[in-house]
Amino acid sequence: MVDNIENAITWWCDSVNFGSYPIGQTIKYCWTIVGDFIYMITQNNAHDKIGIHGSMVIPLTSLMIGDVVKVKTQSHIMIISDIIDYDRDGNVDYNEIYICSHTNNRKDVRLSSLNPYPGTFYFYCIWCFLGPS
Repeated sequence: MVDNIENAITWWCDSVNFGSYPIGQTIKYCWTIVGDFIYMITQNNAHDKIGIHGSMVIPLTSLMIGDVVKVKTQSHIMIISDIIDYDRDGNVDYNEIYICSHTNNRKDVRLSSLNPYPGTFYFYCIWCFLGPS
Protein backbone atom coordinates (compact mmCIF):
# COMPACT_ATOMS: atom_id res chain seq x y z
CA MET A 1 0.00 0.00 0.00
CA VAL A 2 1.23 3.43 -0.88
CA ASP A 3 0.35 6.63 0.97
CA ASN A 4 1.88 10.06 1.60
CA ILE A 5 4.66 9.65 -0.97
CA GLU A 6 5.16 12.30 -3.61
CA ASN A 7 3.86 11.18 -7.04
CA ALA A 8 2.35 8.01 -5.56
CA ILE A 9 -1.17 6.86 -6.28
CA THR A 10 -3.01 5.69 -3.18
CA TRP A 11 -4.73 2.52 -4.26
CA TRP A 12 -6.60 0.92 -1.38
CA CYS A 13 -9.92 1.43 0.33
CA ASP A 14 -10.35 1.60 4.09
CA SER A 15 -12.95 2.64 6.67
CA VAL A 16 -11.84 6.30 6.57
CA ASN A 17 -11.64 7.01 2.85
CA PHE A 18 -11.75 5.36 -0.53
CA GLY A 19 -8.05 5.59 -1.33
CA SER A 20 -8.88 8.22 -3.90
CA TYR A 21 -6.40 10.20 -5.96
CA PRO A 22 -6.95 13.28 -8.10
CA ILE A 23 -6.69 13.24 -11.87
CA GLY A 24 -7.43 16.76 -13.06
CA GLN A 25 -10.66 17.75 -11.34
CA THR A 26 -11.92 14.18 -11.04
CA ILE A 27 -11.50 11.92 -8.03
CA LYS A 28 -10.81 8.30 -8.95
CA TYR A 29 -11.36 5.33 -6.66
CA CYS A 30 -8.81 2.92 -8.03
CA TRP A 31 -9.43 0.03 -5.66
CA THR A 32 -13.22 0.08 -5.72
CA ILE A 33 -13.98 0.93 -9.37
CA VAL A 34 -12.78 -1.42 -12.11
CA GLY A 35 -12.12 1.21 -14.78
CA ASP A 36 -10.12 3.29 -12.32
CA PHE A 37 -8.10 0.25 -11.24
CA ILE A 38 -7.19 -0.57 -14.85
CA TYR A 39 -6.36 3.09 -15.49
CA MET A 40 -4.10 3.14 -12.44
CA ILE A 41 -2.06 0.04 -13.31
CA THR A 42 -1.59 1.08 -16.94
CA GLN A 43 -0.77 4.72 -16.10
CA ASN A 44 1.72 3.68 -13.43
CA ASN A 45 3.44 1.58 -16.07
CA ALA A 46 3.33 4.35 -18.68
CA HIS A 47 4.76 6.99 -16.32
CA ASP A 48 6.99 4.92 -13.99
CA LYS A 49 4.94 5.82 -10.90
CA ILE A 50 4.98 4.12 -7.53
CA GLY A 51 2.45 1.29 -7.22
CA ILE A 52 1.19 -1.60 -9.34
CA HIS A 53 2.43 -1.61 -12.95
CA GLY A 54 0.68 -3.50 -15.71
CA SER A 55 -0.45 -3.47 -19.30
CA MET A 56 -2.98 -5.10 -21.59
CA VAL A 57 -1.65 -8.24 -23.28
CA ILE A 58 -2.28 -9.90 -26.61
CA PRO A 59 -1.52 -12.77 -27.15
CA LEU A 60 -2.20 -14.69 -23.95
CA THR A 61 1.16 -16.47 -23.95
CA SER A 62 2.72 -14.06 -21.42
CA LEU A 63 -0.05 -14.39 -18.81
CA MET A 64 0.88 -15.64 -15.34
CA ILE A 65 -0.83 -16.41 -12.05
CA GLY A 66 -1.85 -13.11 -10.43
CA ASP A 67 -2.60 -11.34 -13.69
CA VAL A 68 -5.99 -9.71 -14.27
CA VAL A 69 -8.93 -10.57 -16.53
CA LYS A 70 -11.55 -7.85 -17.18
CA VAL A 71 -14.97 -8.60 -18.63
CA LYS A 72 -15.36 -6.28 -21.65
CA THR A 73 -19.08 -5.61 -21.23
CA GLN A 74 -19.16 -5.34 -17.43
CA SER A 75 -17.31 -3.62 -14.66
CA HIS A 76 -15.84 -6.84 -13.33
CA ILE A 77 -12.32 -8.15 -12.75
CA MET A 78 -11.09 -11.67 -12.07
CA ILE A 79 -7.63 -12.75 -10.93
CA ILE A 80 -5.80 -15.61 -12.64
CA SER A 81 -5.33 -18.26 -9.97
CA ASP A 82 -3.84 -21.05 -12.03
CA ILE A 83 -2.67 -21.93 -15.52
CA ILE A 84 -2.52 -25.62 -16.43
CA ASP A 85 -0.61 -26.40 -19.62
CA TYR A 86 -2.80 -29.31 -20.72
CA ASP A 87 -1.19 -29.65 -24.16
CA ARG A 88 2.33 -29.24 -22.70
CA ASP A 89 3.38 -26.79 -25.40
CA GLY A 90 4.78 -24.19 -22.98
CA ASN A 91 2.19 -21.60 -24.05
CA VAL A 92 -0.87 -20.25 -22.27
CA ASP A 93 -4.05 -21.22 -24.11
CA TYR A 94 -7.45 -19.74 -23.28
CA ASN A 95 -8.85 -23.06 -22.03
CA GLU A 96 -5.90 -23.41 -19.60
CA ILE A 97 -6.69 -20.27 -17.53
CA TYR A 98 -8.35 -20.56 -14.11
CA ILE A 99 -9.70 -17.55 -12.20
CA CYS A 100 -10.98 -16.42 -8.82
CA SER A 101 -13.55 -13.67 -8.42
CA HIS A 102 -15.72 -12.13 -5.76
CA THR A 103 -18.92 -10.61 -7.20
CA ASN A 104 -20.00 -14.16 -7.92
CA ASN A 105 -17.78 -16.09 -5.53
CA ARG A 106 -15.56 -18.30 -7.66
CA LYS A 107 -12.40 -20.14 -6.77
CA ASP A 108 -10.20 -21.78 -9.40
CA VAL A 109 -12.89 -21.81 -12.10
CA ARG A 110 -11.84 -22.49 -15.67
CA LEU A 111 -12.34 -19.21 -17.55
CA SER A 112 -13.51 -20.96 -20.73
CA SER A 113 -16.32 -22.58 -18.71
CA LEU A 114 -17.70 -19.11 -17.93
CA ASN A 115 -17.57 -18.01 -21.54
CA PRO A 116 -16.18 -20.00 -24.47
CA TYR A 117 -15.09 -16.85 -26.35
CA PRO A 118 -11.77 -15.22 -25.33
CA GLY A 119 -12.85 -12.04 -27.14
CA THR A 120 -15.23 -11.42 -24.24
CA PHE A 121 -12.31 -10.41 -21.99
CA TYR A 122 -9.37 -8.03 -21.74
CA PHE A 123 -6.21 -9.49 -20.21
CA TYR A 124 -3.68 -7.47 -18.19
CA CYS A 125 -0.25 -8.57 -17.05
CA ILE A 126 0.87 -7.22 -13.70
CA TRP A 127 4.56 -6.55 -14.26
CA CYS A 128 5.68 -5.29 -10.86
CA PHE A 129 5.03 -3.20 -7.80
CA LEU A 130 7.30 -0.18 -7.69
CA GLY A 131 7.90 0.94 -4.12
CA PRO A 132 9.40 4.18 -2.86
CA SER A 133 13.14 4.51 -3.28
